Amino acid sequence: RFVKEAAAVIMLEFITTYFVGFGWREWLSAIAAVSIGVIIARAASSLLAPSPKADGIKWDRFVKEAKLKKRASSRTVCIFGGTKGIGRAVAECLAHLGTKVVVIGRSFDPKPGSKIKFVRADLSSMRTCSALLESDDLAPVLAKVDDVLFTMGITPAGQRKLTGEGLEEALAISSLSRLVIMRKLVALKASGKVNKSVRAWIMGFPGVPMEPGDPADMNAEVDNSYGRYTQAQRTVVVNEALVHAHRDSLPTFGLNPGIIAGTNIRSNLFGSGPLLSFVEGLLGGFSIPVRLYGTRVSRLILAAELEGTTGLIFDQAGREVNRNPWCSDKNATALVALLGDFVDEKLREASATVLPEKAVRTL
Repeated sequence: RFVKEAAAVIMLEFITTYFVGFGWREWLSAIAAVSIGVIIARAASSLLAPSPKADGIKWDRFVKEAKLKKRASSRTVCIFGGTKGIGRAVAECLAHLGTKVVVIGRSFDPKPGSKIKFVRADLSSMRTCSALLESDDLAPVLAKVDDVLFTMGITPAGQRKLTGEGLEEALAISSLSRLVIMRKLVALKASGKVNKSVRAWIMGFPGVPMEPGDPADMNAEVDNSYGRYTQAQRTVVVNEALVHAHRDSLPTFGLNPGIIAGTNIRSNLFGSGPLLSFVEGLLGGFSIPVRLYGTRVSRLILAAELEGTTGLIFDQAGREVNRNPWCSDKNATALVALLGDFVDEKLREASATVLPEKAVRTL
């Protein structure tokens, strides 16, 4: 990484000097500016980098592809949010290895010859998420599924936005959707409708020391309690809480990708035009590409060393890391239960405001 950054700086200085005719003072100024940019980018990455666990589990990250394919060919993986970004990269890597892959999201443009199955669903709707696992599209898959991966998520908007069910948008898509699906998955496993060996993988930023603020105001309903960073913290804590709250019901793992270039998660901040392309290109100089991280996650999911384990969280490099100190078993379980009740209440409120069918037809 140091060599890559140094080469980028030297190349930039060469180009600017050659075409603009910089003198030595301009050289120093430009080097200082780029160096500060590198420091800022690294500082931002370190904020999302949890501390590695000294006695963390070891697994073979460089196992030969032939061995991986043998293990992958007998597995089925469902990826919620696997239509773009990291989720798509994982889906394509697993499918290449021979895994049966199902992705769930709003839209999907498969590559020619792709064997990935797509199920269309609006994951911002809690009602949809609650019914999804028993739908005709997914029920037969879940009977044989080995792993369920959650990658759907967005960055909070500058101004508070609500879904049709009265939920803050980022919290709903990035966290509550996972909570609802996990709750249903645990129930279906207990009833024998889901493969008893199913495992869950929850992507977020577990291990980062953060607190959710007032657990009773996760939806930011109190005046002036909404903030882009504050709401992001809430989603981060909820996602890690899901790992620790459910780890005894089914094997559950947390994934912390850090900053990855080439994803679409920052589109809520920068739109989908040239600005987003510029930002992603800039991040590309200081972070790993999405396809590489997708390969790492695929290998982690297929790692035989993880059999029989649960509740572990992993960083960008696949190292086991320490949990967020706030997310004790007690806090995690209480937060998940509180939010489960909150979602149920919001769904009841949404149902109560729906016009009767006759009135809808009249309108």
